[in-house]
Amino acid sequence: MLRISPATRVSLGLVMLTITILLLADVFGLIPDERRGLLEGRKKFAETLAVQTTLAASRDQLDLVKITFDTLVSRNGDVVSASLKDATGESLVTSGEHAANWEPPEDGQSTPTHVQVPIFRDNESWGQMEVVFKPVGAVESPIGNLQPFHLLLGLFSILGFIAYLIFIK
Repeated sequence: MLRISPATRVSLGLVMLTITILLLADVFGLIPDERRGLLEGRKKFAETLAVQTTLAASRDQLDLVKITFDTLVSRNGDVVSASLKDATGESLVTSGEHAANWEPPEDGQSTPTHVQVPIFRDNESWGQMEVVFKPVGAVESPIGNLQPFHLLLGLFSILGFIAYLIFIK
């Protein structure tokens, strides 16, 4: 029969207590949510890009839109592709592998990875700008893509147990 020493049992209990405190802090919003800030930044970024695209499109400067989209996709690691479509849905300007990456949202609302913004000309709907972003917040690890908070819990579990065990002994 496997006997667990009292020091190991106390260390495990302290780790569980620490993880519980971290989870409660997350529930009460005390741990910063990087994802929320990133999504807000993407929203403002898309709105700013839409204003610039609207101005260029209203002056029939699609070459400027193409240069802007190409520069955006090549320099911003979070942007996968971008496209400007007219009111009929025909693609006027595309950068990156947009056709392969774009999935129209079911309810017509933008998602964290697929943003669509209407483009107006003379107060009438002229078209739509679409931007595809990389998924938010996942961190690649040997055991798959994990959220940063899950990695924090794992770190606290392992290192906390070792630290508590050494301290108790």
